[in-house]
Amino acid sequence: RKDIPSKGSYVSHTRVLVLSLLLAVGSMWTSVAGSDAQSPTLTNDRTDLGYGLSVYAPQGEYAHDLGFDWIKVYDPPIAAQPTQVLYRFKVGASDWYDTSALYHRIRGLAISYGAFIDAYEIGNEVNIYEEWHSSPNASRYVDILCTAHMAIREVDPSATIVSAGLAPVGRIDETWNQHSGHNGFAQDEREYLREFLYNNGNLCADVIGYHPMGFRADYDAEPDVGGGTPETDCTDGFCFRGVEKIYEILQEYRLGHLKIWATEVGWLATPPGNCLGHPSLQGRYWQIVTAEKQAENLVGAMRYARSHWPWLETLFLFNLNFNEAPWYDDCEQMRFYSVLGTPTEAALRGFVNSEFRIYLPLVARY
Repeated sequence: RKDIPSKGSYVSHTRVLVLSLLLAVGSMWTSVAGSDAQSPTLTNDRTDLGYGLSVYAPQGEYAHDLGFDWIKVYDPPIAAQPTQVLYRFKVGASDWYDTSALYHRIRGLAISYGAFIDAYEIGNEVNIYEEWHSSPNASRYVDILCTAHMAIREVDPSATIVSAGLAPVGRIDETWNQHSGHNGFAQDEREYLREFLYNNGNLCADVIGYHPMGFRADYDAEPDVGGGTPETDCTDGFCFRGVEKIYEILQEYRLGHLKIWATEVGWLATPPGNCLGHPSLQGRYWQIVTAEKQAENLVGAMRYARSHWPWLETLFLFNLNFNEAPWYDDCEQMRFYSVLGTPTEAALRGFVNSEFRIYLPLVARY
């Protein structure tokens, strides 16, 4: 393929691609019709749940040393890693206007670095203005995702394509420009997912991305329940188990066979007293937990997912070592999600050594 039409005709081409894919998988709908019933509870013997860590640079040896089998990176790795690699590919609203350039950018990256990348997450928290750089629009994001899917598949048919991890923003009662749960700056992640599925976005993703951050609630807090205490309060789905509501929406659309990747899971540990008042922490004080509670919740989340969610395929903790990133100042809030050198690191090692499956180093892709 030497070239692609630019905007206008290319979006039509993408829609044609989606329709052809619908026809190609038509027979699948009947075969999975019975797969949307609630899956049974599993046991801790499950061995197929992947565990990963977000890292500030492609240094998989850290995660490998802890016994994890994935890393999530934000710059493409330039060499094979001792773990599998999820690379987050940055996209935004402006890419919709020139999908030809987007196609070539993604395809070029896959050619250059695809040997070191096992999965691509296309975008990040595209249901909020800050990441999408415009009012969120699921239909336009689907066009971008399908462009990325086509470009990567031509180079590496075995790579996993992950839709952008959605940000949990809670219930939004407003309607903006005929979009439900939308205030112009953010869209309720559940309504965004429904629009994504209505526009057949699932046909251009192998798995669905979501960010079930813990906020203040304990790892086992029940979603959409107040609970009476900060540790049990999951009003509006602000808790780890909020991802269960994402799976319920997949079931609504008869897509219960689709897997979900939790591409960011974390709790914000108490920062030093001199950091209180830092701009990056504004609006986040209600989310802060003790270092001990962070450790308890991250280990508990890994254990809970393994025991209860057969539809969750991979879980990435946020983050391993942003506390070592040289470009953040000492009080940047992302440092306090980090586990390296904290009580959480020791807790994770204990979990891996005592409960996790026997770790076998993965063979790097060449």
